[in-house]
Amino acid sequence: MVRQHSSTGGLEVAGIVALTLGLGIFVLGGSALAVVLLGLLSASLVSLGRARARGWSAERLGITATFLVGAILLAIVGWVAGHIVGTLVVGFGVWLAWHLGVGQRVREL
Repeated sequence: MVRQHSSTGGLEVAGIVALTLGLGIFVLGGSALAVVLLGLLSASLVSLGRARARGWSAERLGITATFLVGAILLAIVGWVAGHIVGTLVVGFGVWLAWHLGVGQRVREL
């Protein structure tokens, strides 16, 4: 059995809390943007927690987490600037940046 790091459980709990908040906002009639952001945050935290449990190094986790946070912030800017089209343009740019440089660096770590 693989020993979990103490931060791994915290990341997964934070992800579950973010998902619960997102669902609560949805049920209470909150904005779709808030629900999507909390859903993305939840998925990111749970994924990072599981990656840490699989033995990812701190550098690899840091680069990936930074990239995810940057992508979420750029998605917010894209949504504010142009709603769906702006978000799609930003999403394509983030995907392209990952495949052109950042992804290779993470795989090397």
